[in-house]
Amino acid sequence: MEAITITSDGPFTFETALSDGTSYEVTVKNNPIGQSGYVLNGSGIISGADVDDVVVNCYDSGSLDPTFGSNGTVIHDGATSTGSNDSGYYITTDSNGKILVAGESLNSSGNYDMAIWRYIP
Repeated sequence: MEAITITSDGPFTFETALSDGTSYEVTVKNNPIGQSGYVLNGSGIISGADVDDVVVNCYDSGSLDPTFGSNGTVIHDGATSTGSNDSGYYITTDSNGKILVAGESLNSSGNYDMAIWRYIP
């Protein structure tokens, strides 16, 4: 496992090259003081080229991330054809920093279906 410290915006490079077919996973080990961080496109398998689409994003803890949705918020309505009555009850993030919301959505028969939304911050 190789660790690097990122201190400013811009590209970053790991010193150890990985061979084709090797899996990789980039994570945030320690968040900067007062900030939260997440990684997008942080895992995969090396396949003949440099990996150049990993993004590490940090923002002030307790504040909305203005780069996500519309100034840090997303309103989702219409998971089913009725276009109304969607409710999210549980939220978590996956290992790649994508946001998962579980809840329910009213279907055209008047019953609620389980719904899972996945957002890419």
